[in-house]
Amino acid sequence: HCIDFYRQRDLPCLFRITPFSLPHGLDSELAAAGFGAYQDTRVMSVALSPSQPSAAPSTARSVDVGQFTDVFCMLHGIDAAKASAERDRYIRASDRSAYVVQWDNNSPIACGSVAIEGRLAGIFGMVTAAEHRGRGIASSIVAQLLHDARAAGADAAYLQVEADNTPARRAYSKFGFEDCYAYWYRAPSGSGSNL
Repeated sequence: HCIDFYRQRDLPCLFRITPFSLPHGLDSELAAAGFGAYQDTRVMSVALSPSQPSAAPSTARSVDVGQFTDVFCMLHGIDAAKASAERDRYIRASDRSAYVVQWDNNSPIACGSVAIEGRLAGIFGMVTAAEHRGRGIASSIVAQLLHDARAAGADAAYLQVEADNTPARRAYSKFGFEDCYAYWYRAPSGSGSNL
C-alpha cells in the first residue's frame, strides 16, 4: 500500500528508522520484506555553557537563506529540481537561523547554518569542498555557529552526521559532541540511488 501510494506521487517510499520507531520490530519486518538500509546516521549533541571559550573567529561571512542554499546545493552537486526543495526546506526553518559561507577569493568553499528553537540549536548544511577539507574550515564554521547559538540563549546543540564520516565526527567531538542515537532509512531494494 505504501509503495503504491508514493509511486503514484512519483516519490520514493522511505521509512526513517530510529530507536523510537513504532511499531516495535518495524525495522526487522521491513528488512524481511526486502527493504534495504541506507544512510546510517548519528545524531550528536553537546551542552552549551555561556562560559565556554570561543574558538578563533571564523572568516566565514553571513549570508541570506537564498545565497546559502545556492552554495549548499552547488557544493553538494544537487540538481535544480532538488535544489528547489532544499531552498524551501531551509526557508521554512526556524525564524532564528543564521547562515554562513566561507569563501576563497570569490569562490564559495564551505558553508553551514544554525537554527535555534527555544534553547536548542541545530547545526545543518555543513559541507566543505573536497579540495579544501582537512584544513579546519568546517571546525571554524562550527565554532562560529555555536558562538551564535550561545549568544541567542541556546543551552544545547545537535547535528546529524553519516556514521562513516570519520573526519567530521572527529571534528565535532572536539567541541564535545557525543552520539545520542542512530537512525537510517529503509527503502525497497534497488531504490537506494533515489535517496
